[in-house]
Amino acid sequence: MQALTRQLITVFGGAQTRPNIHIDDITDLYLFLLDHPQHRGIYNAGFENLSILEIAQRVTALAPAEIRVSESSDPRSYRVNSDKLLATGFCPKKSVADAIRELVALYRDGALTDQPIHHNLAWMQRTVCTPATA
Repeated sequence: MQALTRQLITVFGGAQTRPNIHIDDITDLYLFLLDHPQHRGIYNAGFENLSILEIAQRVTALAPAEIRVSESSDPRSYRVNSDKLLATGFCPKKSVADAIRELVALYRDGALTDQPIHHNLAWMQRTVCTPATA
């Protein structure tokens, strides 16, 4: 959204790796597991382990923007291996590139707008419940 609305993406750190899965694939996975109850247990579902900076670079290929990298206080990376899940016969159909293309198209068509509810931190700060006092 930053690339589309401000032509600037702020990346904190950038070297941190994150596993990614398209929302269509995660919902397909839920349906797959419901249809195949013989597959029980715990599965990792993340098919592209990409750095945050790499994702930003992929975004700017479709939504030209400057990438501004600033320091991060959280250098942790998360990677998952989904070989166990793939062995069940489930196969993801979409990639991070697909997600970026879809989001850019939705924005350009006017179906996706920059709304406060889409800003996770700001939304959470406004909606955090405080425990009731006795």
